Amino acid sequence: MRLFTVQKKEAYAALEKNGVLRIGKAQLPYTMAYTDASIFAAPYAYIADRMRHYIGEPPKGCVYPVWAWYKYANRRAPDKKRLYEEYGEAVLLTVEIPKREVLLSDFNLYDAYCLHGLPILSEKDFEAYSAIEDRGIGDADKVLLQKMLREASWERLFLPYVDRMEGEPRSYIQATLWQITREQVLSAEILTG
Repeated sequence: MRLFTVQKKEAYAALEKNGVLRIGKAQLPYTMAYTDASIFAAPYAYIADRMRHYIGEPPKGCVYPVWAWYKYANRRAPDKKRLYEEYGEAVLLTVEIPKREVLLSDFNLYDAYCLHGLPILSEKDFEAYSAIEDRGIGDADKVLLQKMLREASWERLFLPYVDRMEGEPRSYIQATLWQITREQVLSAEILTG
């Protein structure tokens, strides 16, 4: 499966030096193209848990996934100008990863998860969530029921569920994997303005 990922230069240097890029707790800040990676710790832990379920245990020393794009802004090929505008100067890697080693998910629905929201996939979802508000129960019970509904819905972030959703085609499909080896890198390019 062809993917592309944007990594800081330090992460790419580690890949070149060690022959593999794996994300342990110490590596998290330098792999992120963003400046404050600490805000991603809980969402990363959730994705890592789901990866264990769908694609298996991580290699030794690996705590968090490597993030990549399967589809970005409705494109399977990277839009380098747009990626530079979003990530700044970083390294764009095009990689080929066996499908069995990749977990795909909808990026926009994942954002809803990060904000503790409900990924609304249909009118039925919205009605179920809203019906809790209309029940004659106490606030604590409403909050608990809404939390349970939210958490049950999060499983639908992941493909193949994403393929079955109503409405617009998914324009941002992210990929998570445990590692990238030097042999899986098809190309590496510095993103510049």
